[in-house]
Amino acid sequence: MTCLFLFTDPKTFASDFSSGYLIGEVLHKYQLQNDFSMFMKKDTSISRLNNFTRVEPTLRLLGISFDTNAAQEVMEEKQGAATRLLYQLYVSLEKKKKAEISGTLMELMQPAANVGLHKKEHDFYSDRLHQGVKRDAELKLQNISQHYEEKCQQLSDRLGMTLPLQQKRQLGVQDEKRLKNIEKTVQTEIAKFETRRKLLPYGLASLSSGQPPSGDFSQGFEVPGSGAKLTLQSNSKYIQDIRQRLEEKAAAREQKEKRQDRFLVEQLKAQEAQEEAQREEQLVKRLTRQTQQEQRLATQLLQVRVQKDVLRKNRLFREQQYKQRRERDFQEALEREAVR
Repeated sequence: MTCLFLFTDPKTFASDFSSGYLIGEVLHKYQLQNDFSMFMKKDTSISRLNNFTRVEPTLRLLGISFDTNAAQEVMEEKQGAATRLLYQLYVSLEKKKKAEISGTLMELMQPAANVGLHKKEHDFYSDRLHQGVKRDAELKLQNISQHYEEKCQQLSDRLGMTLPLQQKRQLGVQDEKRLKNIEKTVQTEIAKFETRRKLLPYGLASLSSGQPPSGDFSQGFEVPGSGAKLTLQSNSKYIQDIRQRLEEKAAAREQKEKRQDRFLVEQLKAQEAQEEAQREEQLVKRLTRQTQQEQRLATQLLQVRVQKDVLRKNRLFREQQYKQRRERDFQEALEREAVR
């Protein structure tokens, strides 16, 4: 066994023993694993199940506690699992070597009741191991599905990031167009106002010469009987209308931006609520699955305990029968001696 450790790379120690083949080889060298020819030297789930199923009775015979959890830890190459198992194996083999007991003698030294119990426990161990270890095809499908789920998640994240940006860009373009239109309108109105303001002296001159003003200025002037009185009511009203329209457009734009922000916030909240619901649903499914497994294990454990109790009662009953038989034989022997 020491030679085997020398030929094993410490970096790949856990992976070398994860298939169970080397453990079977160690037991075979100590003449404890008679079916070593049935072991498979492959790194597949089938070979691991085969090897660890065959190793378990031998480890139990050596007094090593080895259940499905320990087997899965060694298969999954968890840190310290293989080292811990091999240390226990080393100690047990050294004790066997000092006691000079063969594997056949160890089997014969077992109580008859323990043999049946160990067989039941081995069947239970084998069933649980086959349920817990996934096949290679299942692992490949799981990896593929996980890969595609990650891709879908990345795409959904990208879409979730790009859609608000596109909406904001579209809104920005629309706002720019609207502002440009407003600027054009304002510039046009200002140009008209400047034109009217420049024509104002000509209107006054025409009034002083007795000629009626032409164009739009006839609306902005009142000519009383005694003289000319200039009023700029129409122009000031026009400017007030422009200001009022600009204020209304600015207020409408602000309200629209608020509505858009509110819509984006509500959309984000709805998406977060949906993700939270999905996480809760997955958690409920996982907990339900674990609860079912625990119930199944509890039922199997109860069955094993019942079987142990039955075996114990049968053993006590047989011992009582043997005792009664010995007493009866002894009494008959005494009676025969008395007759002689």
